[in-house]
Amino acid sequence: MKETPILMTPENAQKCHKGTKTQTRRIVKLPLRCPAHGVVLNSFDPRGEHDADILVNCPYGVVGDWLWVREPYAWPGEEVLLYRGCPSDSEIVEKWKHDKNCPQVKWTPSIHMPKWACRTWLEITEVRVQRLREISEEDCYAEGLQRGMADDRPDGLRIWYRELWESINGPGSWDENPWVWAISFRKVAR
Repeated sequence: MKETPILMTPENAQKCHKGTKTQTRRIVKLPLRCPAHGVVLNSFDPRGEHDADILVNCPYGVVGDWLWVREPYAWPGEEVLLYRGCPSDSEIVEKWKHDKNCPQVKWTPSIHMPKWACRTWLEITEVRVQRLREISEEDCYAEGLQRGMADDRPDGLRIWYRELWESINGPGSWDENPWVWAISFRKVAR
């Protein structure tokens, strides 16, 4: 079993921790090496002859592997570890800012989170490759949308997900419709 770090925004890290986000999409970075065929793929149709090799080469792992969620955190003392995505932890830090007797807290970016500080472990249950805009309604819910959030707009689920995607990957990234790893997972105890 492989353990791989995965970066999450504070909001998405909290949803993973609560179990309301059970899927994520990450851009497939080319070229992909397929050792079984001895080739490097600079472009591909994952439904073609290299399908199995592509899934094995997912940089996040395969079914049964674990992801450890990297998120912004603070470590103001030996006994205290705070997470930016946790609303109560963020409130504590805001209160401490105005109290001279409390430790000054600086959030550390998620990229610098060590494994020992991780609070959320995920087991991969499925890996697929698809175009970004092939996301289904159920996939939108698995990505963390709460029922009722986007029901008042036509195609509201996909609009919500598009806004989320572009907030993370930049304006116009939805229109590029890249190939993505669609990774499903469940929270596990470590």
